[in-house]
Amino acid sequence: MFPSLAPFAFAVFFISVISTKLLHLTLSAYDIPASVFIFCLPAIFFIDAVLICSVWFLLRRKSATWLSFFGAVLGLTICLITLTAAASQWGFFYQTGGQVRWADAKAYANKDTVKVLLSESNSALAFGSGIVSVAWITRTVLFRFVGAFVTTAEIQIIKTAQFLLARFGRRRKASDDSAHIKESSADALLAAEEGASNHDDDSDDNGSDSDLSFSSKIDQAHRMGPFVWWLLISAVTLTVFYIIVSVDPDWPYAEVMTTLPLPLMAIFAPKSHECIWGQDVWPLPDLISRSRWENAHGNFKGWAPGSENDLVRKYRERVPSWLPTPVPPGFERWNEIERLIVFGNRNGTAPTAETEDSSETAAADDQLCPTVEQDPFYNPVNDPLRITNLDVDILKPVRDALKDGSVKIRHIALIKLESTREELFPLQKGSDIYKFIVESHPEADRPSIDKLLSSLTPNAEKITGKTGYFQRPSDAGNETSEDTWQDPTREGFGGINVVGALTPSSVSTKSLAASHCGVWPLPVDAFEEADSQSYQPCLPQVLNLFNRRKTSENLTDDFRAYQWKSAFFASVVDDYDRQHKFEKTIGFQDFVNKQSIADEEERQSTGAEEINYFGYPETILSRFVKNHIGNITEKKERMFFSHFTSTTHHPWALPKWFKSVDYMGDANGQQSSHQQFNDYLNTVRFVDVWLGQLLKIFEETGIANETLVLFVGDHGQAFREDFRKTGTYENGHISNYRVPLTFRHPHLPRIQYEANATSLSILPTVLDLLANTESLDLEDAAAAADLVHDYEGQSLIRPYKRSHNGRRAWNFGIVNPGGRLLTVTSADAPWRLVMPISEKAEYVFTDLKHDPLELRRLSKWSIDSLAHAVNHDFGHEAAQWVKEAEALAKWWTKSRKRLWRYRPK
Repeated sequence: MFPSLAPFAFAVFFISVISTKLLHLTLSAYDIPASVFIFCLPAIFFIDAVLICSVWFLLRRKSATWLSFFGAVLGLTICLITLTAAASQWGFFYQTGGQVRWADAKAYANKDTVKVLLSESNSALAFGSGIVSVAWITRTVLFRFVGAFVTTAEIQIIKTAQFLLARFGRRRKASDDSAHIKESSADALLAAEEGASNHDDDSDDNGSDSDLSFSSKIDQAHRMGPFVWWLLISAVTLTVFYIIVSVDPDWPYAEVMTTLPLPLMAIFAPKSHECIWGQDVWPLPDLISRSRWENAHGNFKGWAPGSENDLVRKYRERVPSWLPTPVPPGFERWNEIERLIVFGNRNGTAPTAETEDSSETAAADDQLCPTVEQDPFYNPVNDPLRITNLDVDILKPVRDALKDGSVKIRHIALIKLESTREELFPLQKGSDIYKFIVESHPEADRPSIDKLLSSLTPNAEKITGKTGYFQRPSDAGNETSEDTWQDPTREGFGGINVVGALTPSSVSTKSLAASHCGVWPLPVDAFEEADSQSYQPCLPQVLNLFNRRKTSENLTDDFRAYQWKSAFFASVVDDYDRQHKFEKTIGFQDFVNKQSIADEEERQSTGAEEINYFGYPETILSRFVKNHIGNITEKKERMFFSHFTSTTHHPWALPKWFKSVDYMGDANGQQSSHQQFNDYLNTVRFVDVWLGQLLKIFEETGIANETLVLFVGDHGQAFREDFRKTGTYENGHISNYRVPLTFRHPHLPRIQYEANATSLSILPTVLDLLANTESLDLEDAAAAADLVHDYEGQSLIRPYKRSHNGRRAWNFGIVNPGGRLLTVTSADAPWRLVMPISEKAEYVFTDLKHDPLELRRLSKWSIDSLAHAVNHDFGHEAAQWVKEAEALAKWWTKSRKRLWRYRPK
């Protein structure tokens, strides 16, 4: 059986390696000049050739020994692993247009994340079947071809060795060695011949024919040119390749040369040690010179970064008057004991049960991490990036609304919208995405499509105050009575909608941390924030601070004396990559998730259906939300309600009772080519319906007029219609970063607030509103008014400062999975940079003013090359912005790791 198995297994390996290498080269071809690419092809395929020949040696049948058997087993194992990797790589490319990063495999080593992978396993299985089928057909030809190549190479080596030995007067020994090695080569080629023969033939019965055939091939090999020419050509190629790499090191040559199964080694590679407490020197010293410092006044603690001074020291050593004892979780920077521990630890990491007993780790850190005098906690006085707008008056329409006391905030609801794009919250007639949808249909069908699109996001129109400009019939969107939400808010009111908001991360969990804690996420792979401590108090922790002086006894009708209760609601699993752990750490007390829903279903048997690998549709939460609000009202408590939607996440599945429609046509190709985007649009409509139901519940339970409801997208979602790569994984395209951000309250004036803000502004805006709407008692209001000055984000009820004293308001966006790419924008300029922060990758520049869809991306492999190209195409100012953005991004990356006190495990 083995003689027929070896050629087949080898063919599987050969096709897996070569097909994925060709895919890899196709995706990388535009990165390297064509002339260099063509000339260096031999060097590019050198590693592939070595691996293929090595596997052939392992699989050939030379002798019936244990060593030979072990080699064959090893070869078969390599073939199987490579087949699996190749099928996965092709499947991943088919789904996303990108390439697998095998180091991320460790992030999928749990039951919930494996479900994500299995959801698209059909494509990998299909490609794997294709590889196996082609291998079966070509097994004989490939095994013979490589066998002949290897044997020819062996013979040419013999001739070269014979020539060299003869030069030193050892002709006889050379002849003997040649005969010996030739005999070994004969055995090798005979094994190839026998192994590649038809598996139904008896290879032992035709030995003489094989020997005859073999002898002729040996003679043919001898007649080929001297091996020394092969060696010379290879040496010249590799030398020129080395020169090219040395002259122009920016191109990703090493990335191009890699091949399966070598990248799989990254799965087992440990994280490199990184000193979080190293020097992160501010790269633009002129912007923080003493002449630009600002003195403290009122609750503003001053701004004097760059050196140890009285303002920095005063903030570091202060203990706020509103801080209770013992110090509550989230406020450790004002805990004297915690400060002494952290300042005494040169690594900036407080001792834990794991680190206290690890003397070896501490010793290693002492050798690698220098002692540096820097703040281990966030210090707004010493933050060179911080721009505050709290010194500016509240926007006049908001100020006028606050005068009559009608704006009361008894409850807060934060709705985190999964994979929601700003241009679909709501869809507006005439927008780029609207045009794309409509133009996929024939001209004659477009009026009916217009009617169909009018019912896509009607509730988002009411929430944001942005009209869709559709002529909507009176019954549009009313598929069932529950779909209808009649917004009772009077004209001109409804809240603040931010136009131009960007997410700080395309990783859902990291975005969750930013919106709940007012912090920049940690620029590393995976949700390491869950095992760290937020460098700012999170919203549930702030509300719990307000609870410290309150009791649940003898309560009056003044809700400001009530205690806050924080609850997190999701209809799916919330423990993906330690998310649930993070929620508990930052102060959530009650939870509704897939597990609690499943437990309830076991008791009541309502027949709820799971729609994807994460859990249930959001509509199943209705009764849980009503019960929670009822309990809150009965106990005279205040509610912080956080809810994460999920249906708009891949695989964009809907419950059976919800009708799916075809939004995309086939005028520009088959409708199936737009299937994923069409599925996504249907889930957008479903979530729009759910949001209407949720707001209707708030009204029916009597809390709507006193509830501030925040809507914010965790990130966008790129499709093939936007860019060659889909999804968020290593995809810095702008469609993954534009998100909705709305502060809804029926008594706040309707404002379209234009600013390139992020969700870091949510927490300071909430505190600003609470303090200025008389929604807190005097002591809590004083604490909120003081604490809001410690956050990095600006308040969105005041004019947004796009720059201040020469400093730009910078925004950063972490690219999934977190530690490789970073996006950089500034509120005062239309430019955008996507840059690497750990691995070698392209720098990409776009001008969002003239190219809002990023159709004309300018990319280079070094920042200097990019700045030169930007200077040529966009001018000197844009080129200077690029260099400034790149320098600040490097500083920002180091400073975030320091503030999160991050250290790889």
